[in-house]
Amino acid sequence: MEQQRIVSNDFIVFSKSLLNKLETKNALSEYRYWISFFNKRLRGQVDSNVWNKAQSAIYNKVETEMANYSISERNYVSQLEIALTKVHMTLEEYELLILMKHKNNCEFHGKRPRTEAQEKLSSFPKNMEVFKNALDNLFVALDLF
Repeated sequence: MEQQRIVSNDFIVFSKSLLNKLETKNALSEYRYWISFFNKRLRGQVDSNVWNKAQSAIYNKVETEMANYSISERNYVSQLEIALTKVHMTLEEYELLILMKHKNNCEFHGKRPRTEAQEKLSSFPKNMEVFKNALDNLFVALDLF
């Protein structure tokens, strides 16, 4: 009887954990569209070079969990921040939206380290072999940024 209660309690804890994970996944995916929609609108408010450099800096900060932007990134991010201010959003709020989108991608695709993804190329499906070289080059290019 005691063993059954322990198993039952473990099952309840596990079920709650799954439910929390599902709720998180649903919440993240529900807002992914709106974040992308906002990004498309925001993109039109700044020069394309500023947009590309600022986005690269913000995504890099979010992915690597850096505290600050590099000196070379600050000008671009500041210009984006001006556009954000015009729509009553702070840079910190925008970074949170990008973090939310990043978390959603990690939930959906699984947070796989780059090295693991690169290693999987050695057992890449034969019917998709045409993509392998491009993916190899993608990882080389990512290392150069």
